[in-house]
Amino acid sequence: MTSITRPQFSATNRPTGYYTYAYLRENGTPWYIGKGTARRAWDRHGNPNTKKTWRAPSNDRILILKWDLTEAAAHRHEMYLIGIYGNAFTDGGLLTRNFTDGGEGCSGRVTSEETKAKISAANAGKDRPQELRERISRSLTGRVQPRELVERRKASRQGYRHAVETVARISATNSATKLASDASATKAAEVGVPHDVWQTMPKQARKHAAKYKARAEACGYTLTEWMGMTRGERCSASKRRYFQQQAA
Repeated sequence: MTSITRPQFSATNRPTGYYTYAYLRENGTPWYIGKGTARRAWDRHGNPNTKKTWRAPSNDRILILKWDLTEAAAHRHEMYLIGIYGNAFTDGGLLTRNFTDGGEGCSGRVTSEETKAKISAANAGKDRPQELRERISRSLTGRVQPRELVERRKASRQGYRHAVETVARISATNSATKLASDASATKAAEVGVPHDVWQTMPKQARKHAAKYKARAEACGYTLTEWMGMTRGERCSASKRRYFQQQAA
């Protein structure tokens, strides 16, 4: 019988693709099942409730189970293993650091209704700083979510209806946005500037748009061309116009 040599994975010799892994006790039983890519198995992990972190006691207690998987396959294998070994908070050969059923981040975490109410009350009225919003937006830009997750989210939203207060708030926001857009279009029309050009103009340029437009046309340019010129190019154009007038 031909024996198969198992790769000796480490933080520097990491498995390819997505993979599943286990943290083992001294007796070889797993106390944590996880999935990830790159050096996830060798990073610190955290308890979402207590904020405490941990990692495997040593590298020889980290067992890579399957590797070179797709993300969806790693999710399924993680859920399968957690289902076998149990999702318990007690010792005795069962898992002691898995707080979810696996599959997609923290989905599946068992949270009481009382805890949910406390979390909701603590977060009520909080407004994230603009800098944090932009940082989150940049981190999510270009991310492609698994089709299984998209389909699961769509199924969970079937038949969902917004509360009356939410509908009213959305309607008011959309109305305010439309009014602001209409006002912007009216101002652009008064100056004689195309609305798409008006929207790209800085606030200071909008304030003096009529003057800019008259100067641009006097020098033989459109306002769009004028706004795309540097200050030096505008000065040169104004000087040429001045000398042409003097020559005439």
